[in-house]
Amino acid sequence: MSIKRYGVNESKGSGRQALPFAKATEADGWLYVSGQTPMVEGEVIDGGIVPQAHQAISNMISIVEAAGYSVADIMRVGVWLDDPRDFWSFNKIFAQYFGDHPRPEPVFNPQWSSTARSKLTALPFARRPDQNALQRAHPTKKWPVPE
Repeated sequence: MSIKRYGVNESKGSGRQALPFAKATEADGWLYVSGQTPMVEGEVIDGGIVPQAHQAISNMISIVEAAGYSVADIMRVGVWLDDPRDFWSFNKIFAQYFGDHPRPEPVFNPQWSSTARSKLTALPFARRPDQNALQRAHPTKKWPVPE
């Protein structure tokens, strides 16, 4: 099994400092997405839970799609909320993105240390063709090699 890493050294924290991890890693059809906060250009956006939830979810979906997955592929979303009272507001925003593709209830973990009011992780799955099996089944065809 090989592991592919997306966005290595591209993640930026507060003050646009480089963060030492990948935005996502992929193995055997699974994509593990690093926690996404409501940041734009290394800074948490203002405005409270509603705009921050939109931004964090958009950041997460951008990574999922850049890796060739879709919202429909996401099996689990982990959610951290700074204030448990934001639960209902967050759920309204969450439903706008995932209402057509419901998944198990997100895992909520309140009160983590950050100025962001929300943070999300995702775990999409999409069966990818086994390149070796394809080559064995059709030895004369040239199959594209995944990056």
